[in-house]
Amino acid sequence: MCCKYTKPFLTYEEQLERIKNHYNLDVGNDDLCLKLLKSISYYDLINGYKDFFMEDETYKDNIKLEDIFKFILFEKDVQNLLFKYSVYVENTLKTRLSYVISKDFGVGVDEYLDERKYGSSSRRVINKIKKVIESDYQEKYLKHYKENHSHVPPWILFKSITFNNATDLYSSLKKVQKEQVLKEYFYDLNDYGKQAELFKSMIIIVRKFRNKIAHNYKFIGENITGAELHKVNAKSYLKYNLYRNKDLKKNSQLGKNDVFSMIVSLINLLENEYLAPLLTEELIQILKKGEILGISSRYIGYSKFPEDIIDRLKALLPNE
Repeated sequence: MCCKYTKPFLTYEEQLERIKNHYNLDVGNDDLCLKLLKSISYYDLINGYKDFFMEDETYKDNIKLEDIFKFILFEKDVQNLLFKYSVYVENTLKTRLSYVISKDFGVGVDEYLDERKYGSSSRRVINKIKKVIESDYQEKYLKHYKENHSHVPPWILFKSITFNNATDLYSSLKKVQKEQVLKEYFYDLNDYGKQAELFKSMIIIVRKFRNKIAHNYKFIGENITGAELHKVNAKSYLKYNLYRNKDLKKNSQLGKNDVFSMIVSLINLLENEYLAPLLTEELIQILKKGEILGISSRYIGYSKFPEDIIDRLKALLPNE
């Protein structure tokens, strides 16, 4: 049986011809274009960014394929930086969870994975974590503890659980344990309800955008679902404030659940005197590099960042 597919296979050469004829895009050097198509997929080059470079399915004047490729590379620089620091956020959460849970519940698996010590919605996440320790496919450190020690403490087991499971485990804690975790993130825990909501939103935003990066999903200009930063509370309770009064207006979507909200969340979840400034400095350097390449202003606009994001970041640094 024969079927006419709407998206048939095209050789690299056929892809090149389609780019020229269908999209009227200036590809420049054909050999270079073919090399680009072999390193970044046709879909990512053409469809992934067409919202920003096309009008009526035709590329804007003076846009070249090489320009799109450079833009994608710049986008990857930003993504890789945010991904790197999201790993630190995950590790920090697991470290603080394991500390509180070990102190309050014990270091034996049956002690600290006892559902009765958690809230009523804990069964699902606890069962997932138990499967990690029961699995035949384990990291060497976990296998070592199972074979050579009397128990596997939380600070070892939690290294092998997912970011999602760590977030759910935190959510399953009772208030007394949650408060202990939150005190490590807020210097003054004077409004538990608002600060707990803010913390959970930041963790979810970082995790969901990190997943987009890891799976090569569209990132620039995107919004996540399932969490939003309450910007008034963020401005009130976060140490590193990136918001301005105009951002707090009801009609402003900036910094609620976009990539900018991920940056706000990352900086404040890192929150120590070393990592938060380091992320800030590295992001400034990437954006300044983009200015030299003539990319930053376009990227900032497409990403829906505040136009003065570099100045806002600079204001967070000591002696700025």
